[in-house]
Amino acid sequence: MPDELIDVSHAERLLALRTAPAFDALSATELWRIAPSLRPRRFAPGESITIAGMPLGSLQFIVSGRVDVLDQKSHEVLGPRDVIGDLVALLDEAPAPRAVANEPTLTLEFDRAALEDLLEDDFSIFLGVLRATARRLVQGGRAAPGARLALEHEADRRKSNRPTLDLVERVLLLEECDHLRHCEIAALATLAEGATHVVLPRGAPLFPTGKPADHFVVVASGHAILETPAGPRRVSAGAELGMIEALAGETISTSANAETTLQALRIAGSSLIDVVEDYPSSALGLLRALAQEVESPEVRKEDGFSRGRR
Repeated sequence: MPDELIDVSHAERLLALRTAPAFDALSATELWRIAPSLRPRRFAPGESITIAGMPLGSLQFIVSGRVDVLDQKSHEVLGPRDVIGDLVALLDEAPAPRAVANEPTLTLEFDRAALEDLLEDDFSIFLGVLRATARRLVQGGRAAPGARLALEHEADRRKSNRPTLDLVERVLLLEECDHLRHCEIAALATLAEGATHVVLPRGAPLFPTGKPADHFVVVASGHAILETPAGPRRVSAGAELGMIEALAGETISTSANAETTLQALRIAGSSLIDVVEDYPSSALGLLRALAQEVESPEVRKEDGFSRGRR
């Protein structure tokens, strides 16, 4: 039977979408809007579903059958309610492992073009995927929080003790942040205009403790010390602290205090959400930057991006 004639119920599509942690934060109504984008595919025993080394072009939600997923280090057998591929690899066009049907297999395919169109056209879905990705980074069993909170620089490139930063300096500072560097200049300018310039004395905390993060901080000059499980970590100009937690609505578990007098931009998480809503290409750039943080195959497996949760 041709793929286009295969009938898969809407309920089955919703159940498939629920297996992917990327869609955890989406409501049933939002999943309902995604469901028609899934295309039924049939694969015969021995037929390739993905080609090793080629960029991942789609997610494949397995409805029935069994699939062998092989790479140089592992051989995994996936079945119903599992997902071939993950959102991270899809957005980053990462090379796929080899996936081969080992019995008649039915999948629901969600290709990259359809996903990107959906994320650009429906901001509520985009925001849910962004929050789920950020939450995965915070809660997904990765390295100590301090390793995610800061981008450490060898030298402080902003020695100035000027009492404020003009708009150009603010934009240049935001361009140094790994999670923002792919955003449009207009988006960074909007974010910079709404930022609050703060000067913190030595010893001052950068964030309140025990509360969900509602803002993040970008260090402009001076140094801060993060107390991480691996020991103290010193960060300086260009360090971006708390953005992932602010997007995820999670508590920052690592204390951060000014080691010296410190200048920084304080940016509300809600301001960042407003900016990415107004600049769709910057929104996808931010999501890709977060996705690139999820690099370990072990983490992907633990989180369920290779194997769905039953």
